[in-house]
Amino acid sequence: NTSALKDVKLPSTLTKIGHAAFYSSNLSKINFPKNLKEIAGFAFDDCVNLREIKIFKIYICVYAD
Repeated sequence: NTSALKDVKLPSTLTKIGHAAFYSSNLSKINFPKNLKEIAGFAFDDCVNLREIKIFKIYICVYAD
């Protein structure tokens, strides 16, 4: 359950965010590390408070499962 999650620091070595990883969380912002290559489907589904996303790469595969 990620509903109480408001802030997260992703490691710089992270390359993939899994399916529904932050589903329905209370995240308000997230910084993607530069090694991130893939975001699986529904990773941020129902994250109604997510307002700020920082991306340090030009190409990231985003999958809709």
